[in-house]
Amino acid sequence: MVNNATLSTGVARYFPDRKMGQGNNVYAAHNLIGADILLNRTADLRKGDEVTQTDFRHVYHYRVVYNRVIRETETTVLNQTSEGRITLIHCEGPLNTPFRRVVIGRLSKVTAYHAVKEPRRTWLRTGQRVTGVLANSRVNRPLAVAVLAVFVLLLGYAYRGFYNSRR
Repeated sequence: MVNNATLSTGVARYFPDRKMGQGNNVYAAHNLIGADILLNRTADLRKGDEVTQTDFRHVYHYRVVYNRVIRETETTVLNQTSEGRITLIHCEGPLNTPFRRVVIGRLSKVTAYHAVKEPRRTWLRTGQRVTGVLANSRVNRPLAVAVLAVFVLLLGYAYRGFYNSRR
């Protein structure tokens, strides 16, 4: 059901009876200004970018073909279509704005869903990037880690030596 509660706490499906991969699947969410959640980053999507959805049996892959701001009265983006499509909608602007960001993707392929058995272990949080020497793929990583360890060790000796000389 689409209402203020569902739009504020998650992405709501406008027409739950429409099957994924068939026709126009429409999803909407509120714009929570300043929060990097729900559909707030749809403005970053460009033509050709991929959007996926799953029913945990299949993964539906869509290619972005449309990303625009429209008036809330332009409701034709909600209409059922014969082609497989995904439509993402959220408010664009401050509270009570009459504008909506609309992203439309066309179905490009359907693949089998495969559950991830064990999550990959990583040193990075989502969105974090590796910078510096360890980010360079041409650097021998074990050697770089060894050099870093020696540097920390020498720093510790220098620190200890400084405080021992102050007595």
